[in-house]
Amino acid sequence: MKKTTKSVLVLIGLAISINASAAHLRDQILLSARMNGSQEVPAVTTNAVGVTAFSLNATHDTLCVKMTVTGLSGAITGAHIHMGATGVSGPVLFDLTSFISGTSATFNITGNDLTPALLSEYLRGNMYLNVHTSANPNGEIRGQIIPETDMQFIADLNGAQETPAVVTNAFGIGTFALSKHQGKLLIRIVVDGLSGTIMGAHLHMGAIGVSGPVVVDLTPNIAGNTVIASIDPTTILADLLSGNIYINLHTTANPNGEIRGQLLKDNKIAFDALLNGAQEVPAVTTTAIGLANLKLNTTLDTLTYDIVLNGLAGQATGAHIHMGAVGVSGGVIYDMSSDINGNRITGIATGAAITNSFLSDLLKGNFYVNVHNNANPNGEIRGQIYRLLREGYSAIIDGSQEIPAVTTSAMGTAVVSVDRNQTDLHFMIVADGLNANGVHFHNDAEGQSGPVIYDVTPSFVNNGAFGYWKSTDATPFTIANSLMFRNDSAYVNLHTVANPNGEIRGQVERGYYCYSSPTGINENNLAADVSMFPNPVTNNLHIRINSAQTKNATATIYNIIGSEIISVTVNTISVDNSINVSSLVNGMYFIVIKSSYGSYAQHFIKE
Repeated sequence: MKKTTKSVLVLIGLAISINASAAHLRDQILLSARMNGSQEVPAVTTNAVGVTAFSLNATHDTLCVKMTVTGLSGAITGAHIHMGATGVSGPVLFDLTSFISGTSATFNITGNDLTPALLSEYLRGNMYLNVHTSANPNGEIRGQIIPETDMQFIADLNGAQETPAVVTNAFGIGTFALSKHQGKLLIRIVVDGLSGTIMGAHLHMGAIGVSGPVVVDLTPNIAGNTVIASIDPTTILADLLSGNIYINLHTTANPNGEIRGQLLKDNKIAFDALLNGAQEVPAVTTTAIGLANLKLNTTLDTLTYDIVLNGLAGQATGAHIHMGAVGVSGGVIYDMSSDINGNRITGIATGAAITNSFLSDLLKGNFYVNVHNNANPNGEIRGQIYRLLREGYSAIIDGSQEIPAVTTSAMGTAVVSVDRNQTDLHFMIVADGLNANGVHFHNDAEGQSGPVIYDVTPSFVNNGAFGYWKSTDATPFTIANSLMFRNDSAYVNLHTVANPNGEIRGQVERGYYCYSSPTGINENNLAADVSMFPNPVTNNLHIRINSAQTKNATATIYNIIGSEIISVTVNTISVDNSINVSSLVNGMYFIVIKSSYGSYAQHFIKE
């Protein structure tokens, strides 16, 4: 009894830790590419590195891309996005060479270059970015484009997988969430119908149909018909990734194992939900528990679900996906009641049910699963649905953002992502055109200088930093730090001997701004034809058109979530065009100036 009480408290604590983090999830998806020579086919020996952020907008029709590379053997002669899995060469799908300025590029992929079929390949990790030089015409550095996500493994437990097979009505599911840094595995298992109490629970090494030795003992983590644990998977990582780990649950009647399930991963977008009475509104006192595994396919049109229940006060009479944040009751979004089969619910939501609005709320953690019975008609157990995709941020790094601004040709790109529990931050930072002697994350808004919150310098090698800031570090990553990034109040700063306060800086922005433009328009190819001042601005923002070819351009101001605020025509050459922004709320905005010859984009601060 004492062990059960402790495990139940751990289970509730793990549920709360995820519930508390939902506010930091939004409906954009971040993908990234870390580029180096080792990914080329065949591999290229080079110190060059690069990083690229791909932010998928909420309507899933535009990828906003920013890239920086450094250390190449010579000038970039070509850069392309290819279709091909890791270690495989494939055809060019998108030529981004025209967007490159020096060693950086910023552009959008949309329209026919991002059909649902092509987007599916991006989300499946079947696209890569390749950068070519004269010395390496087939590519000097390459990076696989993958979603920023923690990795979900699923185990479908039954007797048929035992060796030899066991005849039993018992079944269960397990979700195994592997952190992106691969140092933590969160385990949740719920089963039903066993012949007796679970006497032992173990992870074994072995392929499907093969018995193998115990590698992790989870017996201390048993609580009734559940197993909840968080372990360091380092010693079993290689076998886990290759599909050679299985979970085995033992009973008195079946001491060698009554039900077993192989830990398997697929290429779908993973979600899960842990159901209990504490999440009901009002809370329900019950020992019942449930676990839901939900998977969204990469064409974003089908959601499959598998839910195992145990200990309900009576047979489930209804099951639904509801709209509602944690602690809030909401209406039914999707009815799963017809899919109930005893204590298991399996089905598929597709077609008209999967709208952009549905996807948006699913990604933001705004849905919950609710299971009803006669004893609890409003619901006996409930669980919030959360994604394994990490919350994404990125930054363009340049001298104009320094306080005061620094004149430099150095540039950089940063990719940042935070896990759903807000326990770790993944960072990738690449800069070119400087020799940095210090790299830090600071806390403050655009246009302000603030204190260092994390020193990235130890990770900065060959002008690139790749690593994790974790809650277990000497300087721990905390919820307060996560809030800084969520509120666009964190920036990365790179220092040099010539500029000890910082030579280039970049505000780390949530998702990042993406305006709708046809593929083929370079975001800043009018930079020499347009100037904007002052920045920060209080009353009037001045635009100066320096070339006749930019005459009759449209200037549009957007807020940080991409909503259009002001749009005017600027057509006077060599005279300031004034836009009154005094009525805008203080904060960061973006201005986009577009003409038939291209476009110019820049952020500014209203104060």
